[in-house]
Amino acid sequence: MRVVGVVALVLVGILTGCTSDSGPAAGHVSKRVVRTDLPLGPQPLTLRRPEGLVELYPWHACSSTNGCWGADHPPDDPPLTAAEGSVAFSFPQDGWVFEAAFTYPGAGRCGRTAHESLEAGDDGTYVVAAPGAAGTWDVTVSGRSDEGGSLMATFRWTTAASDPGTDVVGDLTFLWPQRGVTSPPVLTLRGLAEDPPFAEAELILPDHPDIAPYVLHLGAFGCPGDGVVDLAQDDQLVGSRVLPGLHATERVEVHLFFGDDEYVGTSVWPDDYLSHGSVQQRLTWDPALPAWDGSP
Repeated sequence: MRVVGVVALVLVGILTGCTSDSGPAAGHVSKRVVRTDLPLGPQPLTLRRPEGLVELYPWHACSSTNGCWGADHPPDDPPLTAAEGSVAFSFPQDGWVFEAAFTYPGAGRCGRTAHESLEAGDDGTYVVAAPGAAGTWDVTVSGRSDEGGSLMATFRWTTAASDPGTDVVGDLTFLWPQRGVTSPPVLTLRGLAEDPPFAEAELILPDHPDIAPYVLHLGAFGCPGDGVVDLAQDDQLVGSRVLPGLHATERVEVHLFFGDDEYVGTSVWPDDYLSHGSVQQRLTWDPALPAWDGSP
């Protein structure tokens, strides 16, 4: 399946917004105006489970005007389902994109996570496919709106074995080097089938051929051994990178090396931003990165 990732590009003085820690979404963002700054926040999702409809209220939400509020972790007893193969949910507001993250209940911050991109069907519902391995999962649905809002809602799903619909999420945090202001880029990959013993990446700005590639090395951040890999640049190499200014569009290209295997991630600023006011940009990988399907 086509793997999409997310690039978080911090543009000094240009873009601000509230984002979540979750991975990418592949749905279409409409251009209708969406109110995400109401006092009660985003409306609940409706989970269409065989046991009956149930509303999933966000346990964490953000808006472009009111900041973020709610809990910093999912509830201990979310709604349950034993749907076979897939389960769907609907959302009453337009202009949102969604993705799902699967973890074992009680796994904690460093528990392995499988990720899945979601697209709205013709009827406006989003279908979530079960990971390849049978088990009980806490499924956190993350959404972002084209007005800069975001939400997280969780349900617990006991699944049977199925064809995996999981993806690898790739987040690149990068401060555009303009007006002499720079910061070291960091690439984070989540949901890998296994941790590679060796990894290196080159960040290239194709629209600025005079700027040398940023070389990113495997770091010891995050949670080693859980399918999360961080690659970062040495701080001392950053100071000489200066751009005269941004073009109307800016291409980003990441060449990722796992041993002898090469994967290329690409995106275009600002076309690939997930939503208005967001600092996260979609990254597309070719070939697809090997994703964890939930197998023990």
